Amino acid sequence: MINFEFDPEETVEWAGVGVLTLRMAVRRIMALSLENRRLVVLYRTPGKAPAFFGLGHIEQLAALPEFSH
Repeated sequence: MINFEFDPEETVEWAGVGVLTLRMAVRRIMALSLENRRLVVLYRTPGKAPAFFGLGHIEQLAALPEFSH
């Protein structure tokens, strides 16, 4: 259950990869093996809650229609 605000076009920082839109980051992360997905954290703009998206958040977002096209 998603209980936070988000915009698929907001920018997030993926350590070691760079700055991407949330939509692109979620797509790329879900294409990784599960072992590699577990290592990913996406950092958000300061002041947004949650401050970062871990695997649980990413999997929830990936299941939404906004991230399927």
